[in-house]
Amino acid sequence: MAEVTLEVPEVIKRPPQVEGAFEAEDIPRVPEVFKEPPQIDQSKTWKMYIDGAKINLGIGARVVLKSSKGQFTSTS
Repeated sequence: MAEVTLEVPEVIKRPPQVEGAFEAEDIPRVPEVFKEPPQIDQSKTWKMYIDGAKINLGIGARVVLKSSKGQFTSTS
């Protein structure tokens, strides 16, 4: 019977090295910029109400939009 020799590949226990890779320390520091979000004019906003219901005829949802001036619009 012939003897069989298995070749075992080398196991590398370190992360792969990519040519041209850089570390976090290599990224130049820039000043942080904080910007306040724009203020919303509450007199121009709408409120959304959602009514989900299940009845004998099926399921559905109704969406009602109400303006700050009291105007309504709805869909279902």
